[in-house]
Amino acid sequence: MSKTLAAILVGGKGQRMGGCDKASLKIPGTNESFLERTQRLLRPFVDEVVCVGRQEQSLNVGAIRFLQDQYRESGPIAGLERALSLSEIEWCLLLSCDLPRLDGALLESLLEGRGQGCPIVLPKATHGIEPTCALYHVSLLAPLRAFIEQGGRALHEFVGAQNYRPLRLSAGQEETLKNINRREDYEGLGE
Repeated sequence: MSKTLAAILVGGKGQRMGGCDKASLKIPGTNESFLERTQRLLRPFVDEVVCVGRQEQSLNVGAIRFLQDQYRESGPIAGLERALSLSEIEWCLLLSCDLPRLDGALLESLLEGRGQGCPIVLPKATHGIEPTCALYHVSLLAPLRAFIEQGGRALHEFVGAQNYRPLRLSAGQEETLKNINRREDYEGLGE
């Protein structure tokens, strides 16, 4: 069975946001958190949705599975490793929880890239690749673990050393990938 899993990265410490838990932030004008919106958006596209975070993290993720990173202080790369380590999957759609403008059209475009000869399908914006909104094949698990064991921590460096299929974006699609990193980003969401 070729199961596609969506793994939402929720382990960030929100340091540029004053230490707040971004997954729990409410989308302005709604009662829906970033995490709830991301879960709802993903469900029609994948077989299962999970959250991946830090070992010491305490976060209400609802009825979905919460997976703890196996590598401490390693960021998104540890979340990808944990998700790919699940034996029942073939593909992992890795998403940061702080993409409140993300839409189904972009997810659909990423998923259409499955099975086209590349183990990674990801958006390529004008500023570069987007490794925390990307599709990864389980065959990357061994090289990913080797990269981490050798001290690698940057997901974009790992991706850059692999064969990947870039998904070119229009200006409108690039807007859907704007993440929330600072308080002013969040405050500008309602505009």
